[in-house]
Amino acid sequence: MAFGKQKTDENSFSGYKDVSGEFSNKMFQRAYWIVTHKIFLRNLLISALVFWCVISLGYSIFVWVKYFTVDYFEDEAMRAQQTIDLPDYTRIQAMYAAKKLKFSGTNIFKSAEDSYDFVTTVQNPNTRFLATVTYHYSYSGEKTATASAVILPKKENMLAVLGQKVDRAPSRGRLVIEHINWQRIRNHAIPDIEKHMEARLQFLVDDFDVVYTRAGSETVPTVEFSITNASYYSFWEPQFYIELLKGNNTAAVLPLFVNKFMSEETRTFELHPIMPIKNITNIRVLPNVNIFDTTTFME
Repeated sequence: MAFGKQKTDENSFSGYKDVSGEFSNKMFQRAYWIVTHKIFLRNLLISALVFWCVISLGYSIFVWVKYFTVDYFEDEAMRAQQTIDLPDYTRIQAMYAAKKLKFSGTNIFKSAEDSYDFVTTVQNPNTRFLATVTYHYSYSGEKTATASAVILPKKENMLAVLGQKVDRAPSRGRLVIEHINWQRIRNHAIPDIEKHMEARLQFLVDDFDVVYTRAGSETVPTVEFSITNASYYSFWEPQFYIELLKGNNTAAVLPLFVNKFMSEETRTFELHPIMPIKNITNIRVLPNVNIFDTTTFME
């Protein structure tokens, strides 16, 4: 048993009493430890930051050195290879662009005194392109009025200027194309374009005959035939070119306008060329209608 006054430990917290209830003995111990080790904690934080900076800077230097000594040259080689392997989009565009129209030679026919017809047959080889051609003819230092025609996909039509008044017989005529407007027919609008056209272009020609009559000293033909609109579509005023043939050769081209050509209707026609034309063996009827224009059809 010890006698006398007992020595009190200055670091002892057992005698601390929290009278407020807001700062416990354990919290006081933690706060005391932080205060007494503040310099140690600061040095530890600085050491950690220095270590992180050294690692980051060292890694950055390593990456940059590696890039300029190895990766840079690999990137340049890859860039050069990409340039070589880059697709030629001009060729791809050419694959999907419209093919050129095919023109026959220009024919000149005398249609009346001091009047001539200029005619060129044109074919559209494209499946999904509609061509609108603006053109005129030049001849003997003169030129005709400007005209336009629609060439349906995979179809043939005529670029004609009929009844051109001239002072003297033109020795030759030259077709001058002013502009071609291409209209692409989208798949989602018309999936089967061939059936779409076939359903509307059902003009059947029958009862062809040629009757020759004397007119003074000349023999003038009367061309008779019938056209049936065998489709389910009625047309407001379809136009046709009637090509008079001598064997396989074109003798003349005559225009034909039909007013309100109803579905499943048959019309009989008589055409009277002004100029005497002999030995007509057949005719060819070319519809000159734009079936992709909804205003062409009657409701």
